Amino acid sequence: MLAATNKGYMYRVRVSDFSTMLLAENHTEGVSHVQYMPNISDKFITSSQDGTLRLWDANDYSVKARCTHQEGNISGIYPICSLFTDEIIIAGYSDGKIRAFRVDNCQQLWQIDNAHKNGVTSIALSHN
Repeated sequence: MLAATNKGYMYRVRVSDFSTMLLAENHTEGVSHVQYMPNISDKFITSSQDGTLRLWDANDYSVKARCTHQEGNISGIYPICSLFTDEIIIAGYSDGKIRAFRVDNCQQLWQIDNAHKNGVTSIALSHN
């Protein structure tokens, strides 16, 4: 049996013991940004109006990291743009803040308040 949730998850449910296996997941609102890491074609990140950042493995389209900011999914606050390295995810948000998360567990590391007045729409890292 297949079961889907309003949070964007699709599971296979074994009827004999009701065990579940995650088959796929999606954002539940529009995607505002997609970014690949320079010179790496099998990982990319998406920013969505559902308030989440998702780091994907393009080999099997599985989600390796799913991040939300510390305030949770507050209506109207969502990531507009993002980028990532092997260790950190950095995102610009609709509330004008820049937030950073660990790749391995999505723990928020820091944020810069008032980085931009009307939302952060672009972000870049220097590679030197």
